[in-house]
Amino acid sequence: MSEKKWINFEVEVNGFHYEAKFSEETVNNVFMPFLKKLTEVYGQVGRKVVAYLAAAPGTGKSIIAKFLEKLSKENAEITTIKLLKCLYECTFRSS
Repeated sequence: MSEKKWINFEVEVNGFHYEAKFSEETVNNVFMPFLKKLTEVYGQVGRKVVAYLAAAPGTGKSIIAKFLEKLSKENAEITTIKLLKCLYECTFRSS
């Protein structure tokens, strides 16, 4: 049985520093297919595409989003994605 390989990722989210790690298996079988699908959809519609990450607070959505952004910038086959900050506060903030 082969040993699992990890990709380390250091990121700052909301002023806090995090060190995350993702298995190469997860990157290759989950994140990259997701980014390729977003690239495919973007090519089909010819305009911006918005994808949401939904989960409970504190589960790592921002870390995953920043990691996806990094992966998209490093891979020429993928359209570069841009992280939209703070959708919840922007959507539900009272005036």
